[in-house]
Amino acid sequence: MVQIGIDVAEALHYAHGSGVTHRDLKPANLLLDVTGRVWVADFGLAQVDDGAALTMEGEVLGTWRYMSPEQLMGGRVIVDSLTDIYSLGVTLSELLCLQPARDGKDRHEVRTQVAFGD
Repeated sequence: MVQIGIDVAEALHYAHGSGVTHRDLKPANLLLDVTGRVWVADFGLAQVDDGAALTMEGEVLGTWRYMSPEQLMGGRVIVDSLTDIYSLGVTLSELLCLQPARDGKDRHEVRTQVAFGD
């Protein structure tokens, strides 16, 4: 499990160094091959640091349980590579504890937990 966390962190470091923020890191986007190597997948919501806007301001895209507080703000604050680090922490917590880090019944409840919870 520790090696998976290290490998994902290194993959994110590479992506961030290339100016790419994943913005939807979660367990379902981590693929484990038969050799035990982990692959970060689904860059469909990725943000590239070239100044091009991929989403409209105010839009909240991603998987709510794994989003950082700034990502949940929907464009009211800058979302950068730190959002992926937050999502990695939530993902690793869930993988280690085998239970959701945020267990809200709906988006509103999850958003409240992220914004005001521990």
